[in-house]
Amino acid sequence: MSSNTSSSPRTFLLFPRLPGELRLEIWRASLPPSPLPGLYQFRKKRAWKTRRIGPTATEPPRPALAHEFCADYLGRLRYIIPPAFVNHEAHAVAVPWIRSYGLKYNARDGYFTRPFDSERDAVYIANGQAWVEAFLADLSPSDTHYAELGVVPDDITYTNPVKMLAISEAELYRFDDWMAGYFFYRGFENVVVMLIVLDAPQELTGAIEDYDPSVWEWADLGVGSFHWDELTDSFHLVNGTGVGHEDRYARIKEKIGHFFPAAAHAGFVPMGFEVYLVRAIRKNVLDSRL
Repeated sequence: MSSNTSSSPRTFLLFPRLPGELRLEIWRASLPPSPLPGLYQFRKKRAWKTRRIGPTATEPPRPALAHEFCADYLGRLRYIIPPAFVNHEAHAVAVPWIRSYGLKYNARDGYFTRPFDSERDAVYIANGQAWVEAFLADLSPSDTHYAELGVVPDDITYTNPVKMLAISEAELYRFDDWMAGYFFYRGFENVVVMLIVLDAPQELTGAIEDYDPSVWEWADLGVGSFHWDELTDSFHLVNGTGVGHEDRYARIKEKIGHFFPAAAHAGFVPMGFEVYLVRAIRKNVLDSRL
């Protein structure tokens, strides 16, 4: 009975005999797909830090504080890149790909990781009142807290690189006017995009401590986004027609059209603000094809 050479462990030994260009093409084909933007979930009492930055110029002087958003506390996305560890040839192919996405190797857990990127990643506020209240409470400590420090709100500066916030479609329909305003108040003036996650997976609605920030990405549905028009105080659908999601787009436009004008008139919504409908994608960190 003849052996099946295609399944023989010796078959791979023929790989070095292939032409060099062909081997390089095989290594390139084994690299993961290009990473998508990350969906980093806010975690209670971890993202904001307050520090003193000196006295004010008032008489008498008062302490001044800086309230800073620390993106490092959001965690890091993880990637498995097998070619980086096969041999020198495969490693040489993997390194430019790794560097192009700003990945760093973490020897402790064996993953490549990347930190939060404010230009493409979003901070996700999960479903439920507890999540939203935790987010707002951490963003805006109570007046009692400030009074204990001898600080008035006008003496506080906010530093935050976040440009995109994300919520689920279900959470959007629970919004009221004051909550909408808070999402663009004190420290989130840089936010220019809101992502609405359609059909948010169950894992994105659980307890705060259960969320794993290392495995979630987001992808635009590619059928249009809502652009805020300051002249008409309304949203317009651009870069698409919402095809396939017409009913949803109509409901979402009605909802955001209700509470955004009030927030915009209060100066909370920046010019050029956009709303995208997206889906959340859970990466399988055990899959080499991440």
